[in-house]
Amino acid sequence: MALGQVFTPPALADLVLARIPSTPERILDPSCGDGNFLAAAARRWPSARLFGFEADPAVAAQARERLPQAVIEVADALSLPVDPGFDLVAGNPPYAAAFRDADARSGSNGGALAALTRARLRADHVTVSGSFDLSVPFVERAVKWLRPGGWLALVVTNKILVKDYAAKLRAWLLAEVAIRELWDLAAAPAFPGVAIDVAILIAQRAARARSRIVLGCNNGSRESYNSSVIPGDRGRWEVFRTPPIAALLEAIEASARLSELENVTIRDGIQGRNYHRVAIVDCPCTTSTQNPTHSHGHPVVGVGRIERGGIRWDRTLKRGDQTYTNPHVAASGALLELAEAPKILVRGVARSLVAANCPQPAVPLVAVRAILGHSDPEALTRWLNHPLASFYLQVTCRSDRIPGGSYNVSKAWLQHFPAFQPARELHAHPRPAASAWLAAYGI
Repeated sequence: MALGQVFTPPALADLVLARIPSTPERILDPSCGDGNFLAAAARRWPSARLFGFEADPAVAAQARERLPQAVIEVADALSLPVDPGFDLVAGNPPYAAAFRDADARSGSNGGALAALTRARLRADHVTVSGSFDLSVPFVERAVKWLRPGGWLALVVTNKILVKDYAAKLRAWLLAEVAIRELWDLAAAPAFPGVAIDVAILIAQRAARARSRIVLGCNNGSRESYNSSVIPGDRGRWEVFRTPPIAALLEAIEASARLSELENVTIRDGIQGRNYHRVAIVDCPCTTSTQNPTHSHGHPVVGVGRIERGGIRWDRTLKRGDQTYTNPHVAASGALLELAEAPKILVRGVARSLVAANCPQPAVPLVAVRAILGHSDPEALTRWLNHPLASFYLQVTCRSDRIPGGSYNVSKAWLQHFPAFQPARELHAHPRPAASAWLAAYGI
């Protein structure tokens, strides 16, 4: 079970357990929820002894009623001593984003997190560092519960495949287990109606991995599309990076990054508390697309005003219960400098890259990124809006989607974005040309 009472669909539990080639005698689900994984194990291996831990007494009672033959204990699995005697540890461990010191002090992020102090988790788990996801210590502990030769079958957030907070976990796993299968289900949603991207990790506890086979799923199916070996020195497990995709990314990434270009800087719009503090004034006049500046200040640009064809000054802005037809902000200091500089504005939250050249004075708001100082803003804007650029975003941020399926187009990501300039024909006919490029690389 994951935090928020999101239980594993029975079909997914069956799919995961079908990957285990042996007949386990002792099976543990360290976060069993209402027992979907244990029930699937009972169907598959009727004579197996089943064990489960569940922190919620009411949910544990449901699991006991459903599986009277199982031993279900009400317990926090991360606080229990490790008994390395299980043939199979399977389940869907909790994942909560970036457990921080502030959460431990304030008790925010849910009651379960309030009880898990960062100091204790760090002391008990070698893979925990910095801000982290709860699945990190759970995966480590799951491995430690296995006997030598035992199997691991987990549904985890796919963020642990690439995120920096899980780098220690990935290195530790390569030393402790033989990874047999690794499925990234980002393209095949596993939890209907829930915005969760997950991965399936199948591994065997062994002294040094003899083979590390990586599998994935693509185009909404659950069929293998990539089979390769994870090098021991690779920090990120990019299951999606098939040889054709890797070749295309190499061609795009041969260009200089935006942060490497002379005079180019990338700025965030008004963020966080400043966004709620800033005084927005609705000017009574009609905004001109040629000279929108008004005596009340500078016009503002939110995400909804950015389109590939340019800035939509006619669109309203909503902040809380207030709707602004012609919103302006009085800017000063660094904000005034940003407002008056010619810039490219990019949606900071989007399913694909959307950018607009903005030579007019304007104040970018929250979730808007501004690119300043480029020598040819029209050309860069065309590239940002190109289908290949969106393909690059979706591939490189595949394991970093936010709820709803959008991507966080952050300042840091844009700084590393290649200033690639496709051939002239790509600009003239972007979609057919992009399809031709993908086809040429076998994608």
